[in-house]
Amino acid sequence: MNNMKKQMVPLEMVIGLMMRAAVKSVKRQLHEAGIPYTVDQLTLLHAIHFKNGELIQQDMADFMGKDKSAVLRIIDSLEKDGLLVRVVDGHDRRKKTLVITGKGKQVVDHFVKAEYSIWDKLQKGVTKEELDIFQQVIRKIQLNAEQWS
Repeated sequence: MNNMKKQMVPLEMVIGLMMRAAVKSVKRQLHEAGIPYTVDQLTLLHAIHFKNGELIQQDMADFMGKDKSAVLRIIDSLEKDGLLVRVVDGHDRRKKTLVITGKGKQVVDHFVKAEYSIWDKLQKGVTKEELDIFQQVIRKIQLNAEQWS
């Protein structure tokens, strides 16, 4: 068993390499699909659309694992492009809810269509059973990591 451990590539390296390769592929596919936004911008837009205007800036920072200033720059760029707006809460003026615009919804719809195509390509040669096991393992690792952090 000790000899086997020495030959294995560290899990964080395997996950990191997989993520870099997947993100690189996604970026290329988005460019080819004519979607001029970054993965972070699209992730934020998609989350806002999915949560139907119930997200605040701090929620997005937590969700994306980024500091508030990085998320604020993404929000600023999306607001500048007319894809989302910040709406001041009626009870707490310091709280701003993120709401996607009609133009933002169109971008999300285009992104989701491209995302399905990308996901199909990334899963090529992977059986449903393998994918189910992979997702179960990733969930367990995530839960373990969250317990230790």
